[in-house]
Amino acid sequence: MRLRDLSGDLYAPAPGSLLRVLEKDNDDPSGNPKLLHVPWVSRDGGRTWAEVRAEKGTVPEVPAGGWLQCADPWRLDDPCVLIGVDPVNARSAPLATQPDFFVNGPVDVPTTGGFWVTGRERDGEHRPAIAVSRDGGRTWATHVFTRAETGEAPSSMFTFVRPASVDGVTGYAIMPVEDPSDTTGTGPTSAATAGMQTLVFRTVDAGKTWQRVHPRQTLPRRYYQDGDSYVAADGSHVVLASNDPPFRWYASDDGGNSYRPVSQPGLGTSLLHKNGARVIVAGPGAYLAFDDGALYQSADGLRWTRTVIRPS
Repeated sequence: MRLRDLSGDLYAPAPGSLLRVLEKDNDDPSGNPKLLHVPWVSRDGGRTWAEVRAEKGTVPEVPAGGWLQCADPWRLDDPCVLIGVDPVNARSAPLATQPDFFVNGPVDVPTTGGFWVTGRERDGEHRPAIAVSRDGGRTWATHVFTRAETGEAPSSMFTFVRPASVDGVTGYAIMPVEDPSDTTGTGPTSAATAGMQTLVFRTVDAGKTWQRVHPRQTLPRRYYQDGDSYVAADGSHVVLASNDPPFRWYASDDGGNSYRPVSQPGLGTSLLHKNGARVIVAGPGAYLAFDDGALYQSADGLRWTRTVIRPS
């Protein structure tokens, strides 16, 4: 089907596929309307599109070339139910095996690196957790961050953990923690981020174990969102150090021991927020960013080439 007026952001969730999401009312006769988010997929660069149909039952794994996303919740506070999307047949269904915690959502890791999701444990202190699947979602390696790893802050002080990886094996996770005792805005923080501290963890075994790093607390910003960091081709951890343009970047090339400013030669200073990030990691050796008039490409995530996008 060829669509002329397909609105919504354009995503590239897996190699060879494009995704756009339309909003429509469910026309509920009971008087409880619900805004539905209907995915459409293209396998030919956007020339033709097919609506992704939700199937009954479950699937054992995400099919080859597919991806994970959250089912449309009925309530805003519902946990994410992971569904596997089959772009070839334009179908989707919940995974038969879900991670054993309340899922926040998938992480934007290239599909070649497996599937990564974040959330919180169901019982106990509801502490932050990460799960990784290397077999299409059939099984999950789950890690719940304990008090021994994070310190004695109660779980209510933790925002969701923010992981990043490019190969699915080595990864970093930023965990912002509310710190009511820090109200001065001094040291590595600022008045805008007083009351927060940043914990950074590193994994080298696809998320099975995580080690606390960043002992020097050299990151100048303390509140982070999904997509605010990525792993460069050389394994360094690159972090967005300012929330407003001109954007500043810090990086660690010593396993997270310390972070320092990096210049990002060739990269623009007013990047758009696309696919939940300023820098999109489409795959190993494929880093992308955008501003209002240009595409930025990088093979290593550190040096960039700018291409002007001319309106059609």
